[in-house]
Amino acid sequence: MNQRNMKYFEYNQSCERNDYKIELTDQIIYDMTYRLTKYYLCHKNETILKLATYEWFDVGNCNKQKFKTLNIFDMNTMKWQKPLKNYKKFKNFNGCPIRVVESANIHEDRNKKYLSEYGEFMHIVAEQANFKLKFVNESIENVDINIAYGFVGTHENDAFVVTSPIYTINIGMMVTKGEKYTDYEKLLLPFDDITWILLVGTFFIAFGMIFVLNRMSKRIKILFFGEGVSVPSLNVVSTYFGISQVTLPISNFPRFILMMFILFCLIFRTAYQGVLFEFMNSDMRKPHAQTIDEIFENNYTIISYESPTNVVFKRIYKNDKEKLKNVILVDLYRKGIHRDICNILKNDVPKTAILTEENFDLKVKFICKQEIIRIKDTIFTINVGISMEAYHYLYDVIESSLLWTLQSGIVQYFSEFYTWYEYKRYHIEESSVNKILSLNDLSYGFNIWLIVCAVAIVEFFFELVIGKITKKSQKPKDTEIINEEKDENLTSKINELEEDFDKEVLESLENLFSQIVDSENEESIEIEKQEIEVKVEVYHNNKNDEFSIQQSEKSNENQKSQSGLQKSFEEEKFTDIATIVDLR
Repeated sequence: MNQRNMKYFEYNQSCERNDYKIELTDQIIYDMTYRLTKYYLCHKNETILKLATYEWFDVGNCNKQKFKTLNIFDMNTMKWQKPLKNYKKFKNFNGCPIRVVESANIHEDRNKKYLSEYGEFMHIVAEQANFKLKFVNESIENVDINIAYGFVGTHENDAFVVTSPIYTINIGMMVTKGEKYTDYEKLLLPFDDITWILLVGTFFIAFGMIFVLNRMSKRIKILFFGEGVSVPSLNVVSTYFGISQVTLPISNFPRFILMMFILFCLIFRTAYQGVLFEFMNSDMRKPHAQTIDEIFENNYTIISYESPTNVVFKRIYKNDKEKLKNVILVDLYRKGIHRDICNILKNDVPKTAILTEENFDLKVKFICKQEIIRIKDTIFTINVGISMEAYHYLYDVIESSLLWTLQSGIVQYFSEFYTWYEYKRYHIEESSVNKILSLNDLSYGFNIWLIVCAVAIVEFFFELVIGKITKKSQKPKDTEIINEEKDENLTSKINELEEDFDKEVLESLENLFSQIVDSENEESIEIEKQEIEVKVEVYHNNKNDEFSIQQSEKSNENQKSQSGLQKSFEEEKFTDIATIVDLR
């Protein structure tokens, strides 16, 4: 072997008795062997070099290594005994275990079938190469492993090599849902700001018109409000809540305005009730962060795994330490990591973001039975491959199997079949039953009802106090004026009774005199006289009943005066009738 090639070799302890082992580090021979394992050049004698290696797995003893000669180099002839070629790769590991890192990408329950395309793929490779998968639930730094599910270009460690990429994923952030709206905030949600402004403006116009019209003459108030309406502003409120109007305006113009206002209130009231019911029947949330910048601006707590994803994330924002102050690292391989995320969602912790790959939101929904939302931005994109120990004997086996499965479409099939969308489709049953409103959902309604009742009670006592103060503050002069007005009303009613009585009595007397002229029968005249007296008596009895009912609400003093006047009036009338009848 010439001097040029000798500089790539170094001597070490003997690989056999009285021989010297030389570790082959020549890049040409390294590429020739495709990183299968370590090869050695051993001196058999001064002129013979032996190319040898160790077979790591022996039948019956997986920990035993067997030294095997692959080729012999004659330094005299400077030729290999056999043609120099790619030697046979390890494809049969005699059923020995290969240590594989267990993660969420494979499965969480070792008794279950593999739950990802990576698990299925490793199962196929294990069958082809005749080795067993020994899953290790530890981090790479804490245990000696052979295979891990890694990222191309993210491992800054010469101890690992990565296969060709299986697929590409986007790394982004998932955020928890926004804070819940309170029951009172939901009352304002059905309409936007402009709608509320127009609605409030309409009521202000209505109350303003009532305020102006209420200060005009009595005739105008009757035309617009109706007769007997003392508080017209309450009609506006009752109309909005669907209470019918008992007293209507007399004029047609205000009736038309009232009809349009009732239609207006019907539309808005129905829309408000329908949308409010939908809000109460759903889990309404406040807006959450939509971009990476909003997450940093709103000081979200960022949960990140101790993984290459976190390494790349910190590398991107290494010049901005302020954005990384709220990042919390979580051990990816720690038992119960998903339970911790589920507890965050269950406890409804706001402003929490998770740095992870796409489709993780569907996985959380499957595991936690709760929602987590993916934001729009993608932080970076990575290629996913399989990591293993550098210069490992498994590399060529896995790489060749990987290329074959990629070309055949098996990896793509597994990737599509084992996406978290399939978990959502086959394992998560969406409930189509509407939520039943509980007392807690309607508590604000009862609170408003109690507040209105309290206001009504306070107003009632306020009216009582005002009434007593007003009654005490009235002057005696005012009392005399009121009594005079009552006497005038009483006199007018008595005059009306007299007019009605005079008309009926005169008609009876005319009939009586006509019969006197036409008849000379005294008995018939006497009968007519008795009938007239009975009519007069019945008439006055009816008038007395009506009069007593109308005056029952008056004061005792007025009742006495009225009864005296009525009695004198009756005596005078009976005397007049008797005198007229006796004229015969």
